[in-house]
Amino acid sequence: KTMFIVEVGDGYMDYRLNRDRLSGKVRYMGVWALKTNVEDRSGEEIRDDYKLLYYVERSFRYLKTVLLHTRPIYHRFPERIRAHVRLSLMTLNVFLFMNDHWKDILDKYNAKKGRKYKISRLEALQLLDKVKIVALEGDEQRNNHFIFIPPKETLVRELLSALPVKMA
Repeated sequence: KTMFIVEVGDGYMDYRLNRDRLSGKVRYMGVWALKTNVEDRSGEEIRDDYKLLYYVERSFRYLKTVLLHTRPIYHRFPERIRAHVRLSLMTLNVFLFMNDHWKDILDKYNAKKGRKYKISRLEALQLLDKVKIVALEGDEQRNNHFIFIPPKETLVRELLSALPVKMA
């Protein structure tokens, strides 16, 4: 069954929307279903796990494309596949950790009157590209590194200060 009714005659072709078929489809717009063989978890837990998978994939995609600038990676060996999954989960944990610490700051920032553009958690992470880690020349043995934040980047400073990171 199609969404269109098609009539073909001598020298003409006509088509129109099948409204009966469409009304059945509209009922399910915005609804999605998951099929699983997991029996020991509730539907809500399965849904939450599925959404968490989305965050894992999105975080890892961001890590690979924006931060590391890597191309697609294909694995054949089990130990490399396991390492890939572990790296994905570590990325998710870092992303969720930062999300928890940044939530209030970004909500406050986005709630300011007159702000035309709201910044997302992922965009906040992209702001960290402006931060530079600098080592003083000739000071390699003492391993003193400094974080340099451009003076106009007050949001970046707030985001970093919300994390349990030692700032000078």
